[in-house]
Amino acid sequence: MTQQKLKRFHVKRIYSTLLLSYGALLAAPFIAVFLLLSFWKNSTENYYSEIMKNDLTEGRMAFEKQLDIMCAGAFSVSNDSDLKWVYFLDGLKDGDNNIAALIRCNDMLRQTFADSEHYQNYSVIMKNELIFRKSGMVVGDKFFYDNYCTYQNTDFETWRKQSFEADTWQLFPLEEIDTGEETLQAMTFSYPVRNYIQQEQEANAVVQFLLSKENLEQMFGQLLSRQGGILIYDAEDRLLASLGKINADGDDPENTDLFLSEATGEDIRQIKWNGTDCLVVNQTSEENGMHFAAVLPMAVVMQDFQRIRRAAWLILFTGAVLEIGLGCCFALRYSKPIHNLIDNMQGFFMLEDREIHKTENISEYEYLEKGVHALLDDYQSLNAMLQEKTVKERRNFLTLLMNGEFDTELNIIEEAAHAGIRLVQKDYYVLVFGSEEGEKLLSAAKKCAETETEQIWYPVDPTHVALLQYCTEENPMEPLLVGEQTAEKLKQLGAEEVYVGIGSCYTEKREIVFSYQQALYCSDKGKIEKQNVVEYSRELWKRNMPWYPLEMEEKLQVATKNGNSEQVKEIFIKIREENLGKIHLSANGGKVVISGITSTLIRMCNNMAESMETEQLLEKVQTEQSFPKALEVLETQFLRLCEENYHSRSRKSEIYYQKLEEYLEKNYGNPSLGVPMVAEEFGLSENYFSIFFKETMGKSFSSYLEKLRLEKAKKLIAEGKWDMETIAQMVGYGSSATFRRAFKRAYGIAPSAWKE
Repeated sequence: MTQQKLKRFHVKRIYSTLLLSYGALLAAPFIAVFLLLSFWKNSTENYYSEIMKNDLTEGRMAFEKQLDIMCAGAFSVSNDSDLKWVYFLDGLKDGDNNIAALIRCNDMLRQTFADSEHYQNYSVIMKNELIFRKSGMVVGDKFFYDNYCTYQNTDFETWRKQSFEADTWQLFPLEEIDTGEETLQAMTFSYPVRNYIQQEQEANAVVQFLLSKENLEQMFGQLLSRQGGILIYDAEDRLLASLGKINADGDDPENTDLFLSEATGEDIRQIKWNGTDCLVVNQTSEENGMHFAAVLPMAVVMQDFQRIRRAAWLILFTGAVLEIGLGCCFALRYSKPIHNLIDNMQGFFMLEDREIHKTENISEYEYLEKGVHALLDDYQSLNAMLQEKTVKERRNFLTLLMNGEFDTELNIIEEAAHAGIRLVQKDYYVLVFGSEEGEKLLSAAKKCAETETEQIWYPVDPTHVALLQYCTEENPMEPLLVGEQTAEKLKQLGAEEVYVGIGSCYTEKREIVFSYQQALYCSDKGKIEKQNVVEYSRELWKRNMPWYPLEMEEKLQVATKNGNSEQVKEIFIKIREENLGKIHLSANGGKVVISGITSTLIRMCNNMAESMETEQLLEKVQTEQSFPKALEVLETQFLRLCEENYHSRSRKSEIYYQKLEEYLEKNYGNPSLGVPMVAEEFGLSENYFSIFFKETMGKSFSSYLEKLRLEKAKKLIAEGKWDMETIAQMVGYGSSATFRRAFKRAYGIAPSAWKE
């Protein structure tokens, strides 16, 4: 017997070595191609990122240059004369103070004009921060030209050339205007518009011209030609324009902050926008604080790479098929020596001794055949055992699915794959078939499952069986047709008087439980009212469907975790009102609600490792025949769990409060500090940490962190040792621009003004 086992061991080792070598030979090219394609993909993304940066920089510089030219130019405000007059204000700073001062001197300047139309145009010009951010401009009179040019003995063209083409404005004081906060120097001049501007434009149309589709296409043509898009934001983070294949259509992306870099300069990101994966290059103008974002769909970035990848995999799979074919040819070519080898290794077929066949007077071939049959019997026995295990796993998975036990889509997909069920990316619905002859119905459903292997059947109870089905877009009446056809097939297989209930289609797989509840109710309703097929309708659901939605379950979980007993009582009152006051709940409907609440309680006990004896709880709930009494038992258990959590939470909150303060005080200067980082540090989920922080600290994490950083910044500003850029970095801001916006939003003034 030892020699027999040794032979079997050597044969297995030889075959294992051959199979492993052959498998490694097949897998090596796949691994090499996978690594090569991964490197190629990263190179492609970097290449397109550089191209987008260059295109965006070129377009942005052209835009800023045009903006500067228009800011330095003068535009006509009427069409009744070839000569136009403009009135410039000097001595103002760039930015908000400039515009505010211009608006404050509005009444004083108005006295200079007799023409109200000119004054209206002045108002439009003065309030346009985007264009006239360097100097103010209003309509004036001809006084300066008639006197100054005569006095200087020069002509207008010489004076204009000296004034407008110089590096700085050559403004000559004519009068002083007191705005209440500062004194402004003023001057006037006149010139022929046709010599300076070839085409007259209204001042209030400058913005429209700058941000027009034609103008942006001219400046960002290279980027748009690559099927990309461009978005422009002002210094206050407001969307000014969007153009290209990716167009905002008035709506910001899913997260605007992705486009507005926290650091001056350039920023490259990958985001998901309107369901499309995109590559984004973001730049901020250091001159005026405007933001420019170039957007390019990843489908465009990867189109060449996708073609190369498909070709590589096609060649690889073709080579693998050829290699497998050559291996099969090799095995067939040398099948006779292999057969002789197996024939000689009798221990493999459980033959203890070659002399046995002589004593029993049978040939060696008959013993060989007997050994093969023994192996086949073992295989069939093993296969039957595996099938039984698979059926059990499928049943367990469907039980959890129909009872709504899964928390996420990923859990459902993983458990389905483990049970041998493939859930495609479709909308699902459930059909429930009921019959008074339950044994015949279940037998027919079992036969149907054997013939239609793609169908997913689930025996609900002795008189009901469910079918999980996915929707197709071709036929909106498909659920009704599937229900009728399947019921007819069940009758042909032996079932009698089948009543079909059809639930709604749901996209999220964890909501299949709703379709199942709807279908189960509709099947019972059909049996009562003698209707063969009852399809779900919203009105029917509102009148008679058991009520325990996901949002109510989530509220119950949160209230119990937080130890809020009053909210738990309100939730159970709501459940009673919906299921007993507004509808006539059936027995099955009551079981569905009780089962759902029980599952919620069991999950909470397991997650929190509470000392509750769940088996005794289940037994007590199941013995209660009345829905109200079972609901009362569950409410008592939830309130008990609530009280335990309240005391435990109070103790933990004090500890967490102290640790949080110490941690934030130590790390507020880290630019990466955020909810994910702190939640990971304290071993909590991000969602739970956000809720816990707000309840503990009295405000959201972002508000608390911003206030802490700004308080630290005020102390550093008061010391006067560092500039604003350094202070912004010391308190955790990525750029001084972001720091200034946050400071002004919190205190109403800029950091530099607060320092003064």
